[in-house]
Amino acid sequence: MHQSLIIDLSISEEVSLEQIGGKALSLKTLIEAGFPVPKAYVLSSHFFTSWIENLAPLLNTDLTQPEAQQTLRLAALEQTLLPEQEAAINTAKQQLNTSLLAVRSSSAQEDLANASFAGMYKTQLGVPAAQLEWAIRQCFAACFEPHVISYKQTKGFALLPLQLALIIQEQVNSEIAGVGFSINPITNDYDEAVIDASWGQGEAVVSGLVTPDQFIVNKVTEQTLKTQIGSKQQSLLLAEEGGLQAHQTDRSSQQTLNQEQLTTLVQWLKQIESLYQLPVDIEWAYADEHFYLLQARPITTFVPLDPSMQTQPGAPRRLYADAALSKGMTTNAPISALETDLGEYFLTRVLKEQFRISLAPESGIVFYAGGRMYLNFSNILWLNKAQKLAEANRINDALMADILSTIDESFYKAPQRPRWAGLSMVLPGIKTLWHLRKLISTTFKMMLAPDKAEKHYQQSCQTYQQQMTSTVDYSLPYRQFRETYSQQMAEQIFGVSGAALAAGLIAQNLITKVVKKRHRPLAEKLLSGFTGNPVVEMGIAMYELAQQLNQDDIQDLELLAERIKQRNMTVEFLQAWDAFMSRYGMRGPSEMDQSNPRYQDDILILLRPMSFMVDADYDPRSIHKQQVQQRREAFAQIMQQSGWLRRQCLKRLHHLIECFAGSRDMPKHQLVLFNYAMRQRALLLGETLVQRGRLAKADDIFHLKLADIEASEKNSAIDLKNIAQKQAKSIQTLTQQVREFPQVIDSRGRILRPPSQAVDGTLKGTGVSPGKVIGTVKTLHTPHDKPIEAGDILVAYTTDPGWTPLFVNASAIILEVGGILQHGAVVAREFGKPCVTGIDQVMSVLKDGQRIEVDGHHGTLRILND
Repeated sequence: MHQSLIIDLSISEEVSLEQIGGKALSLKTLIEAGFPVPKAYVLSSHFFTSWIENLAPLLNTDLTQPEAQQTLRLAALEQTLLPEQEAAINTAKQQLNTSLLAVRSSSAQEDLANASFAGMYKTQLGVPAAQLEWAIRQCFAACFEPHVISYKQTKGFALLPLQLALIIQEQVNSEIAGVGFSINPITNDYDEAVIDASWGQGEAVVSGLVTPDQFIVNKVTEQTLKTQIGSKQQSLLLAEEGGLQAHQTDRSSQQTLNQEQLTTLVQWLKQIESLYQLPVDIEWAYADEHFYLLQARPITTFVPLDPSMQTQPGAPRRLYADAALSKGMTTNAPISALETDLGEYFLTRVLKEQFRISLAPESGIVFYAGGRMYLNFSNILWLNKAQKLAEANRINDALMADILSTIDESFYKAPQRPRWAGLSMVLPGIKTLWHLRKLISTTFKMMLAPDKAEKHYQQSCQTYQQQMTSTVDYSLPYRQFRETYSQQMAEQIFGVSGAALAAGLIAQNLITKVVKKRHRPLAEKLLSGFTGNPVVEMGIAMYELAQQLNQDDIQDLELLAERIKQRNMTVEFLQAWDAFMSRYGMRGPSEMDQSNPRYQDDILILLRPMSFMVDADYDPRSIHKQQVQQRREAFAQIMQQSGWLRRQCLKRLHHLIECFAGSRDMPKHQLVLFNYAMRQRALLLGETLVQRGRLAKADDIFHLKLADIEASEKNSAIDLKNIAQKQAKSIQTLTQQVREFPQVIDSRGRILRPPSQAVDGTLKGTGVSPGKVIGTVKTLHTPHDKPIEAGDILVAYTTDPGWTPLFVNASAIILEVGGILQHGAVVAREFGKPCVTGIDQVMSVLKDGQRIEVDGHHGTLRILND
């Protein structure tokens, strides 16, 4: 019986992931591929079946509680061996026949493409054969450590069933050891290998005990690009009695690896990467003039690029900017297939049909790939210089501007001029101007007769809101529905609200030029306090709703939601609720992707942020009124100190600001109205496909493209369920793997960053809303991560209007992505909150609970404590 409990990895036999775990399965693959792996046996998952059965009562307790975890770990250490288990252990001892052993965990959930569990489970090194049973128990009990349970929950793994195996392996008495990465883990460059090395056992490198030598090697040429000699003041060596001992070393300044040795490791990394078809990291050891491979696993934290975006290793690289972060969508999440389809539909109508510009990554300007929307800056560099492009982007993404201003233009500019980047653009450009004639003419009319134009603008916006919320014809076929309502949306935005936005922006830009330099502080106040911004008004309306609730109401939000659905609330609240839903019910977090539910779809999405506003000390209504009053008072002071001609210009421009500056978010609001109608129509189509047995559930429709759906209508063999399942899995993997999509990345995966922004402990970004506060950091990746309490400083990668409720309690806002016209900056100014954008990797630098000072005027933040 004991034979099923132990497996020799050198024997060619079929074994499963569940049987021997991820690490052992990886080692078996490497052995079969011919790599020098120290001889090893595996105690299979069957070995631990009886122990897990003994622990069943404890395993069924709440293992998120520290007390339960501690009790479980102690019980795990006290498990006794059955005769067949003892026989399996004796087999390993006899077959390995070495004085010291290495015992490593191998879980079925370990060393996978989407979860490495690196450093999570326990490894026992230098284990004497007599202490093997003790080491096995230690590794088994380590499965119930708090950090392991937390990591499983983060990666979406159930705590049970527990599938654990243990590797028992010959211990290599290494002279040099370390780790290697087949991509650069800092820059994400696919063509650079990084190798860390130190004297003695690799545990010194893995545990962080020493600063190792680090080598960065070009995988294409195998030339070393950078060598950094680490301090290596200590080394871990095997002790004669077992275990590891730390020793001071007199070789700290010596280089551990020569070029020949580095080449061997780089070739291994390339071969293993090819074997796994994924970037990998390895642990290796060098002893008696031979290298040994101790383990290899997929890297799970790199930023992947769609194959269509990649160039060949060594070929000229293309430079991409993520347009979804700041160019309207302001989303840091993967974009659904159906939303991608809609975006490509719009790009086709504009770029492909008008300018004959491809939507392919290689030859286009804008394209969708890998769940994101990108700009090809290598091609755009044929239209303008990098510095000019940087300044053009600064208004909505200061960090991208800083990156573009430092790129090597000669390295990234496309080798050949794109076909469309020349005189061939003149005629399409003229045609485009003709199509935009209504936008241009309406903008001029608004500037010439603002009072009349504002009345038309307000009436038109109200009419469009009414049409998109009550008179939409959902009986139209999906393709016809998309064409009909996209045309109406385009006419509204390009004919009315876009013109109002343009008039307001022009007026703001001109008034800062007309104001004298000595009035600059007053002029800054002219750039906030705008009325009529739908996002600001939504935040205020949400606050007003919250003021009609009390603490008892928000104790159980699900109960509150049910009371609202049953109309079991006060008349005043229900009237305000209905008015809010009529105006803003189609909005919500990540609203630019139709796959995401809105307030009308799930009112808990609205009630959660509202609950933080109940009894809030901060009143956005009064603050916004103060902002409006301050703007008008600043204008009056400037007028008093200006000459007659300047006063006439200022009066005209300020009146335009009064009329149209609040239209900043109206085009997007109307785009969201259209997008929500598309969502509703898609769900109806999804329900139809569910009834036909083509989909499992209606919202799987968002994992399909229209071409898939239409092809399935002609060919019943097309499996829509399978297509949707694969796409959903791809989105899930991408969501888990990438916390922040980089602003700028090249076609070999290299993430470009700006120069260091830290000066004497102060981080420098771009101030987009003035004010100075001291508060406590609260970092959020989504608006649902955690509550923002009064005085917290909200730190986020990027925000869309769905984050607006969180701004009410926040004392300041810090955004990695954004500029003066990005949503977060606009709302921060209207709510009187300091806001700083464009600080590289601020989500990693700042931690919850830190006290920091934010200066929105100078664009700085200072960490007061760690």
